Amino acid sequence: PSFIWRATLRRRLLPPPVFLQGLTLEATVKKLGMRNFTAVVERDPATGLLVGYVPGFCGAHSQAETLDELNANLREVIEMLLEDGEPRMDAEFVGTQNLAVA
Repeated sequence: PSFIWRATLRRRLLPPPVFLQGLTLEATVKKLGMRNFTAVVERDPATGLLVGYVPGFCGAHSQAETLDELNANLREVIEMLLEDGEPRMDAEFVGTQNLAVA
């Protein structure tokens, strides 16, 4: 809906609060007491939906039609899971690799 787009656009256009200006993303996250999680995003060929999950974080997965929706859904799921306490991570996301195979 257009109201979501306007709200998102407004957030992107507003300058950060003075106490956050000049800080790196990492420093901003630390100052606000936020945590970072890496999500893997794939498109389901059967439904065409985007599916996202946080590797090793049991229950941290969702799906949506757009990346913005998926981001909001994953945030909501993670916030809900964190209400139960510190998560026990079953694995750690290391990265991705491109492979060439003949």
